[in-house]
Amino acid sequence: MKCVKGNKIIELDKTELDQLINDYEETVIDLGTGDGRFVYKNASVNTKALFIGVDTLAVNMAEYSKKARKEKLYNALFVVGSLEILPAELNCVADRLFIILPWGTLLQNIVNVTEVGVKTIASLLKPEANLEIIFGYDQRLEPSEFKRLDLPSEINEDLIKDVIAPAFLNYGKLTLINIGTLAKTDLENFESSWSKKIAFGNERPIYKLTFKNATI
Repeated sequence: MKCVKGNKIIELDKTELDQLINDYEETVIDLGTGDGRFVYKNASVNTKALFIGVDTLAVNMAEYSKKARKEKLYNALFVVGSLEILPAELNCVADRLFIILPWGTLLQNIVNVTEVGVKTIASLLKPEANLEIIFGYDQRLEPSEFKRLDLPSEINEDLIKDVIAPAFLNYGKLTLINIGTLAKTDLENFESSWSKKIAFGNERPIYKLTFKNATI
């Protein structure tokens, strides 16, 4: 699989990844990591875990990859990929999987749930692994993107309880742990550039879904 190392793209095979994983107590994946701030920040404070950020654009991850390399954070890995094109090497490696404020097709696949999308997300999880999804949108704030993604006019708890969560349970063979809401100020606790930007922007509905992988 392709990984960002500073300004370079390197190849990491399954054997090399497994060797890296074995050096740490757990593996945490941030799918749709954007610039990779979440990976960099968490890797710096929790050196017993391997943090893997996955995003489509390698150039966006270059800055935090450079910082991680400079500070010798060997537990920070930045992988080029997306929900549509996930590296096979990441199959069944995550003890914890985060999807934090997804946008584009990643958000689309979570809200307009598809069997393929859910199964792809679940494929990253080890048995008994946790999946945490933090998401929300407001068509008034992003009208063009809202229209492009063909999202429901309103995201609310009924949609999540009646449609989204059951689809994840069914397609992904997951167990629902919790459905909750987050205030804008809660987003400041997540070490992602996008969450911090939204935290200082307009109010919008934000939901948090937590699942456990039931597959043994």
